[in-house]
Parts: sequence; C-alpha cells; structure tokens
Amino acid sequence: MDERLEKMNDNDFKRKRIEYLNNWPNVEPFEIEKKYYENVKTVKLLRKTIFIPFLLKNEEDAEYNTAISFIIDAIE
Repeated sequence: MDERLEKMNDNDFKRKRIEYLNNWPNVEPFEIEKKYYENVKTVKLLRKTIFIPFLLKNEEDAEYNTAISFIIDAIE
C-alpha cells in the first residue's frame, strides 16, 4: 500500500475515533463493532448465552485463593 494512503487511513481512523468518543452514545458503531455484535447474536441463538462458566477447584492454598480473589475483583 502506498505510504501516503496508509497515513491517510491512519489519520482518518484517529479522527473518527475522537468523533466517536465526543459524540457517544449517539454514534454509528465501527465496522469491527458491527461484526462483534453479529457474532454475539449468532452465539446467543446457538447457546442462549455468550458466557460459559469457568469452574474453579476448591483449594486450601493461600496463594491460589489470593489470586482467585484478585481475578474476581478485576472482573467486577
């Protein structure tokens, strides 16, 4: 790709990103967001949810439980 065209595309994306943030929530989603929403819709039709629980084992180890605690705090 021509370097000038690549730079123009990069600048166009940066401009759109700033406009998007300034006008949120009244914005048109980016193409990648549209693809994501479509994927979520497809998965929900197949499984009814996009989330699959991850089962944790019961463990007495203090470091394990501390790490699990940090992970849960980060998710919340």
